[in-house]
Amino acid sequence: MMISTNGSPECEDLQNFANYRFVSKTLKPAGIGSVIFGIIAIAMGFGGVEGNPLNAILGFIGVFLLVDGIWIVFFPTTKGMLVDSIALFIVGVWNILITIANAYAGGNNDPQIFAIIGVCQIIGGFRRLGLYKRYSAMPMSKPSDESLRRINDIAKTIKRAKAKQQSDIVVFKTQTFISQKEWNGRLSQNSAVFVDGTGNDIVFTPKTDVDFVKQGKVLLGKTIKASFRIRDREMTATIAPVFLDRFDEWKSST
Repeated sequence: MMISTNGSPECEDLQNFANYRFVSKTLKPAGIGSVIFGIIAIAMGFGGVEGNPLNAILGFIGVFLLVDGIWIVFFPTTKGMLVDSIALFIVGVWNILITIANAYAGGNNDPQIFAIIGVCQIIGGFRRLGLYKRYSAMPMSKPSDESLRRINDIAKTIKRAKAKQQSDIVVFKTQTFISQKEWNGRLSQNSAVFVDGTGNDIVFTPKTDVDFVKQGKVLLGKTIKASFRIRDREMTATIAPVFLDRFDEWKSST
């Protein structure tokens, strides 16, 4: 399969399609989860109003989750990322507050696991907010079925490539405070395509928009620490020497 776009306008079109694809793939599972938790919250909240009128708050949160979930499943947009982050904040705060309230009331029926879930939901909200800030500034276009199939095939081809045996493939791992990602890339004459470990995040880029700086070996193992700039992304990564050599040879070639 021919993947190279040689830095042409087609590269930009494919990136716009890839941005839309990423937002869609990120939001749809989140939307399904919001629908499920929304239904549960509606049933528990409005069903428990007689016992405690405050449960109506949970019911209204459930309505919000349900509407939010349906919206982002069928209309995945960057605005949906913003609304989904708000939903996660609200549910997370509720789970923490209700756990604290039950603890002060001497109740033992509400396990502390809900407070832990609440903290995770709030962290997820911040992550979703970060994605919104990044992707809301990026151009995106809804791909045709043919373009979507092409991008899916590109992602599968690169992820399944045998990196050590194919000289145009590179692999590196990025590390942030809360997550680690493995990226596979295919280097063409004047461009490159990078795919993350999930296959959801894809970057089509001309060679001129890729830079890297070697920072030295890591404390353990043979990998090398390096900083990368790929389009507008700044990454700190670890990479095997063989793949760094491929990057170097690719960047220096004409």
